[in-house]
Amino acid sequence: MHANIQKSNLSAVEKHAQIVLIESIALNTLLTGLNPKIAHIIRASNPKDLLEAQIRIRRELQLSYFEIQKINRPNTPKPSQNNQLIRRLNLQSHRCTFCGRISHSYNECRSRQNLG
Repeated sequence: MHANIQKSNLSAVEKHAQIVLIESIALNTLLTGLNPKIAHIIRASNPKDLLEAQIRIRRELQLSYFEIQKINRPNTPKPSQNNQLIRRLNLQSHRCTFCGRISHSYNECRSRQNLG
């Protein structure tokens, strides 16, 4: 398209004006096809040309993707937290209520059996 404008019999000012007009139409067409939220952000940033708009669009799309991933990520405990919780539960369930020692229950307690 720019090649056709360069070959035409227009003055330099008219050629530049046509190029600016075509780029403006291309930018508007690009923004029309976007999500309205992202298009509004890009328009507010007032990009100088089509390339700058494309760079900003990519950045906004990546940010929105990461936000969605962060929201949809399940809230699972970290492995170290999970291991600590399991250890704590295991210690509590295997502590003898008679002698207070770990690794056996009240029914298996030798101290209780020796007394009785």
